[in-house]
Amino acid sequence: MGHIRQLSENLANKIAAGEVVERPASVIKELTENSIDAKAKSITILVEQGGTSKMCVIDDGIGMNRADALLCFSRHATSKIVGENDLFNITTLGFRGEAIPSIASISVFTLETNNGEENTKVEYEFGKRKNVGSVAMNRGTKITVERIFQNVPARLKYMKSINAEFAAIYSYVERLALAHPEISFTLIHDHKTIFKTNGRNNLLEVISEIYGIPVAKNMIHVDFGNEEFHVAGYISKIDTSRSSKNHIVTLVNHRYVKNMKTINTINEVYRRYLADKRYPIAVLEIDVDPYLVDVNVHPAKLEVRFSKETELKELLLKGLEEALSKKNLTYKPST
Repeated sequence: MGHIRQLSENLANKIAAGEVVERPASVIKELTENSIDAKAKSITILVEQGGTSKMCVIDDGIGMNRADALLCFSRHATSKIVGENDLFNITTLGFRGEAIPSIASISVFTLETNNGEENTKVEYEFGKRKNVGSVAMNRGTKITVERIFQNVPARLKYMKSINAEFAAIYSYVERLALAHPEISFTLIHDHKTIFKTNGRNNLLEVISEIYGIPVAKNMIHVDFGNEEFHVAGYISKIDTSRSSKNHIVTLVNHRYVKNMKTINTINEVYRRYLADKRYPIAVLEIDVDPYLVDVNVHPAKLEVRFSKETELKELLLKGLEEALSKKNLTYKPST
């Protein structure tokens, strides 16, 4: 057994980046979730070449003072966990404090922020701090990430095409917009606005913005619950379907998550109405005591487990069946 040495901070950050940052969409996910946690009402996401050359997230949140702006580049620096109990009752989106140092270790990273009293600009290049200064800007935070993975050739070669990388970003921002109708999201790719939501806290308007007015008009509102769970949102009538499950969106406590058992349950309700390989559009918000949800299944925090999964399944089957049965169930194949 050789000598045991402590990893350098930069190498530790690169290793953490392997867990947190799989591709440009991972960067957008971490940064926009920080913006949401900072109480932003408007978030603009600028992407160039599918995020492979440049990504920028601009928000009008509470911003940071200079000390916090510098501290956020340290691993495990987080404003979201104070005691051990907080690990099991997580309601904020980002929480481990690894995202910013991880991303800064594998990119050219610029943080600009203003908390209303103090403005700060911090520049990092592949994990090394290059500059700290001031910047003229409105209250909020702007983070620019360029040349991602340029110092990690092994990761760089696994990047997919520009179109594939942007498709992953688009898909994630779409789901964030559905999870947060109270926030205005703007997504711009190569200087072209892809979509923009108004932040008026109307989920059906967001569905209309993403899927179009005809689909929005064909959605059924659902709202039901029991002692543990409350489920609300929209499901499509049976004459509106898609060729993949990707349009079944589940939100838990305003967080976009993946819980395959829930997605499969929603799909199960439609199976007797839809042709093979056709799936509904659904956006369902599940409110539940945070203690009944495990968000630590995967470092990306996209997968969750419920401690009362069977009860949730029964509730969903009953509530969705009832909602569909109230509508005209004459089956018409989707065009």
